[in-house]
Amino acid sequence: MDLIKFFEVTNILKRLPRTGWLVKGIKDPESIAAHSFSTTLMALILGIDRDDINLQKLLIMSILHDISESQIGDLTPSSIELIGGNERKKELEKKATKKLFELLDEKKRTELFSIYEQYINNETKEAKFLHQIDKLEMLFQAVEYQRAGYPKKNLNEFWSATESITDKTLAEILAYLKRRYR
Repeated sequence: MDLIKFFEVTNILKRLPRTGWLVKGIKDPESIAAHSFSTTLMALILGIDRDDINLQKLLIMSILHDISESQIGDLTPSSIELIGGNERKKELEKKATKKLFELLDEKKRTELFSIYEQYINNETKEAKFLHQIDKLEMLFQAVEYQRAGYPKKNLNEFWSATESITDKTLAEILAYLKRRYR
């Protein structure tokens, strides 16, 4: 177990920019950690009143959802295609996260990897909800960049990424954003 090393390695997420924004010409884009914070805050606020969601699991999942990027970086859709597609990306993410969790004691490693794997495999209510929150958070960030003066046309593809949002509350938020900013 090496908690110091774990924290040193994961702290890089505060400095790693979200690659998709760089590709779109955003100067000084949000970090992966900033995205994870915002996603987790949304998960807390949107999940706290849900009887069908285990809030603790949702929050753990949210904090961990991009932790593999401390090892493999933030992959864009075109880089995912280059490495062999989404299944290959999932393999790399699981391998990187498993390696990172080796720095933790057995109990933490087992519990956290189980929750992380549920997210990656999109196999629980919490995972399905969080995947949709993750997309919605990305859209909020695109809107923020649009409001900062970046061209709408550079950000259009981020709107199409939200087509998978089916949760009623999230869909209502998405509809509002579409009316106001699209």
